[in-house]
Amino acid sequence: MKHSTALRHSSTTGSLGQTILNSAAGAWLALLEHRRIRRDYRYLMDADDTLLRDIGVTRDDIRKASMGTAPSGAHR
Repeated sequence: MKHSTALRHSSTTGSLGQTILNSAAGAWLALLEHRRIRRDYRYLMDADDTLLRDIGVTRDDIRKASMGTAPSGAHR
């Protein structure tokens, strides 16, 4: 069985390995960020209306922020 020419060269293999590690690290960080956003979303959606009013956030703001769009008062 022949091996690919790219796999026989250590510099190419190292570069490929680094690319794979970078991709895995990026995917891991994206997963952690997604989980943080979901956790914060659940926490805020479970909060009572008084708390949300005190911090100046509406449930619609929370929904929009969780989808990556700026809430209406974000420019303040």
